Amino acid sequence: FDWYASKVFMQEGIDASIIKEAMAAAEPDTGKIIFPAHVQKGLYAGLMKDEVTNVVYNGIPTETMDEFVYEQNRTAIRESLGYTEDDYVVLHLGTVCARK
Repeated sequence: FDWYASKVFMQEGIDASIIKEAMAAAEPDTGKIIFPAHVQKGLYAGLMKDEVTNVVYNGIPTETMDEFVYEQNRTAIRESLGYTEDDYVVLHLGTVCARK
């Protein structure tokens, strides 16, 4: 875990011992520790009580997005944002950081 923490958190002053201490202190009545997958939760196994954890997948609900797209007027939205039909619009969703 120490090596993993050094690569994931990459913050000055935050090391594996701080993460271990914080996770061990977590209680169900004070909140939850959320993981984006069971695999990642497994990397922290034994560091906190299972009842303080939850997995919320970080996938994109494409059905919901498709429904939204079909209900919208693409030209009107582009115009409201100051773009023409000939402009290229690039959207980046995610985290840009050294570890990725």
